[in-house]
This record gives sequence, structure tokens and C-alpha cells, in this order.
Amino acid sequence: MSATVACVGQNSFTIQDLGKAYDYKSMNLVKGLYQHIPSEKVNHGNTSFRNTDETHLVWKGSQDSNGFGYFQRNRDMGQVFNVPKGNDVMIDALVLRTSLGESALLRGAIGAELIIVFYEVKTNNLHINENGTTKGERATHGFDHQFNRCDDYIEGDQYTFITRYDGGIFPNVLPTTKPGHPKKSSEAFGIQEGHLRYFKCKFDTPLKLKANKRYAFMIGFKEPGVERGIALSITTEVHAKEAAQFVTDDNGLIRWGIR
Repeated sequence: MSATVACVGQNSFTIQDLGKAYDYKSMNLVKGLYQHIPSEKVNHGNTSFRNTDETHLVWKGSQDSNGFGYFQRNRDMGQVFNVPKGNDVMIDALVLRTSLGESALLRGAIGAELIIVFYEVKTNNLHINENGTTKGERATHGFDHQFNRCDDYIEGDQYTFITRYDGGIFPNVLPTTKPGHPKKSSEAFGIQEGHLRYFKCKFDTPLKLKANKRYAFMIGFKEPGVERGIALSITTEVHAKEAAQFVTDDNGLIRWGIR
């Protein structure tokens, strides 16, 4: 089912369900401002933004041989990106895609209001702090201790608020109840309607971004609720046992995810 819900007010946006395929116009794309991930390369995890009421936050993971896990917390999620040299750009929409995890689209997300915030990002001596663990060592904390990158963090980044968009109501799409691919041989799995689903956030007022500057967006839920979460399609190198390093966009400029 495809739906668009409008919200009256300043700096508002609407959300449209685009289904499993996104037919974009290549002439409107600016190199470095989009990243298409082939379905087979989408991470199978549940890296999500959520706003769950306090009584339903639980322990994530297990304390088994890997020693991984953490107590759930609410979080927004986003991406740092770079506007290339040359011309300023006008951003009138943001298109995102759900993941392959069992939490790709939780039932509490349907009909919930989302917000999107944009920042300008400035850096001074930007670097990755490996937190004392590097290649071949175990992380001191994080979701999976066997990977040294799980306790890394970035230093030297600063975010200045630009604007916020409110009012996007997530459309009626069947939520996910199982992962798209098996994690254990005994569990049910398979692609569902909520997996790998594109949705378009259309801004009522386009945002002007200046050439040769770095920005970021964050998306999240306005209010808490039961099972209110969406996991996005991502790629990640956190499960590599190499020393930490930044990834770059199509123009060779550093980018990173934030939450």
C-alpha cells in the first residue's frame, strides 16, 4: 500500500511509500549525495532509530562466548555527507530504505510521526579514537567484543543546527516479524513486505546547501511508543578485524554515520 500524509505547518514534510523499487531520475542526482547499496550487500543487522517507551526497553544481545550486548536506548540515526565543489544544491527530499533485519519495520512505526534535522558539520583534527584496541585485539565494550572496532569513536567533529522538519507520518506498510536471511538454522526467515522498502521524505520547503561544505541529517520519531523503530539499509566495516579507518564517498571525501 502506498500513502502520502500531509501536515500543515512551517518546515514540514510528508512520507511516501515507494515500494521495493526506487526509480530515480539520474539527472537530479549529485555525485556524492546518494549511495545505492545493492540488496545482496545490505547489512543483515538491525541498526535502527527507535523511540520506545521506557517500560519496553530491554537488554540487546546475550552474554555468551562473544560477551556482546548492551541495554537498549532510544536513538535517532543519520549520515554525514559532503556537498562537492562547484555549485550549491537544493535538497527537496530524502529517500531511505529499510534493512533486512527482523526489526526493519516494527509495528509501532506505522502511523507514527517522524522528524528530520539537518546540521552543518565542521571538523578540527578529525580522527578515529580506537579506544586502546586495534587490529587483532578484543573491544572493551560494545555489541560484539571480538571485533576491535566495536569500541571506536570519532573525535574532532562539531555539529551546528540548521533546520528541523516535522509532521512526516509513516505510511501503512506491513511490519517485519523475522529476518530476511537466517542467523541460526533453527529460526524462521524470509523477505517480507517491510524489508528493503524505500520511503521518500518530501520537504515542503527545500533546503539550500552550499558547495564544498559538510552536512548531516538525523531522522527519528517525535514521540515514544511500543515497538516504535525502523532499521535502515546500511553497509558497515565494524565487523572487520583490521585497524579502524574512515570510508569515503564517490568524490573521495570522508563520510560517516551518526546516531
